[in-house]
Amino acid sequence: MANQEILEKVTQDGYALAYASESDKLDKAVVLAAVKQNGRALYYASPVLQDDKEVVLEAVSQCWGAIEYASTRLKEEIVHSWICLELLAK
Repeated sequence: MANQEILEKVTQDGYALAYASESDKLDKAVVLAAVKQNGRALYYASPVLQDDKEVVLEAVSQCWGAIEYASTRLKEEIVHSWICLELLAK
């Protein structure tokens, strides 16, 4: 279960994740709250959660630039999907 204090902090300012403990950076609820507030907070998430599709899609939906902090695997998958959608839309 997420530490309530850090959860409140990242809900107000996603960048507060930078000061969270390593265990909080591994906590999906904490990281989701952070990236919902600021997608670029994905930078501070653990590599495990930078490779979690739900977390990365939430971050990217908040800020497209957050794709930069996704794992290589998800970055390629998401960009590939986006390109396909763009081509289908034409």
